[in-house]
Amino acid sequence: MRKKSQLHRLQLQSILLYGEGPTDEAFLHYLGGLYCPRGCGKLVRYDNAHGGGADGAAKKAMQAHGEIPYSRKLLLLDGDTKLSSPRRDLLIGNRWVIFVPEPCVEGLFLDIREPRRSHATWSTPQCKREFHQKYLDEGEAMDYLSYKGLFSKSVIEKASKQLAIMGKILQLLQS
Repeated sequence: MRKKSQLHRLQLQSILLYGEGPTDEAFLHYLGGLYCPRGCGKLVRYDNAHGGGADGAAKKAMQAHGEIPYSRKLLLLDGDTKLSSPRRDLLIGNRWVIFVPEPCVEGLFLDIREPRRSHATWSTPQCKREFHQKYLDEGEAMDYLSYKGLFSKSVIEKASKQLAIMGKILQLLQS
């Protein structure tokens, strides 16, 4: 029998999925569960900045996780507030992959559910109101399990072919 010091550990790939707010985190958590389930050889961590706009969320992400050597780090930000160039450069320099759906993550949800309508030109309040009235209220939107009935794997995969941002997120999770 080998000694503990001689045992080789399987090196897991580590992925951080970080959202601007709790809704972003819940959606990322749902996607992580679909594409990186337990036992898949990837260690996935979820977190969020609890709002504060793109720059504030980016700053919190760097403070909380900047020094941790994840294999991949994904940051999901709403497009209604802009990320400053110095902050963007710092994130990219620290190997973060940044995704910014226009105008917000709820607009992305609406684009997935209603592919024939583009919500990119809508305001953030319009998208949030429409999504929360039609699909999930604000409380449900913060629970990753709520997305199971709304976005099946086949719906997500279809959206990944139609929406570039979804295709890139899935590519990151699956590689």
